[in-house]
Amino acid sequence: MSTFAETVRLTADPALRYTPDGKPVVQIRFAINSGYYDKAAGQWVDHEATFLDGEFWRGAENAAESLSKGHEVIVRGNLRTRSWDREDGTRGSKTYVEITDIGPSLLHQTAKVTKVRREQPAAE
Repeated sequence: MSTFAETVRLTADPALRYTPDGKPVVQIRFAINSGYYDKAAGQWVDHEATFLDGEFWRGAENAAESLSKGHEVIVRGNLRTRSWDREDGTRGSKTYVEITDIGPSLLHQTAKVTKVRREQPAAE
């Protein structure tokens, strides 16, 4: 299992959906733009962006409500590969991030944090 921890930029609004048994999951698409400052040229040099998809289960509704396209966020999780059989008989695969935590980067933006209250089970 490979761990993943990066500051990234969201390339689309998070897409919230529910499984048939009612569990929320949010699909998150983001870009990693790495680069460096070239002192001789006096400017930033960007490398080609890498685009990845992520799935976030615990806290999915919070992420969908709080994040949107263009936000710079910090993503932690595990790299996973999903494989499937295509109609033509070949095997397809896709690498994605199984996100364990996500939140706004405060380097170039601000955020207002609101604690979510969890409902307590009814006492018997």
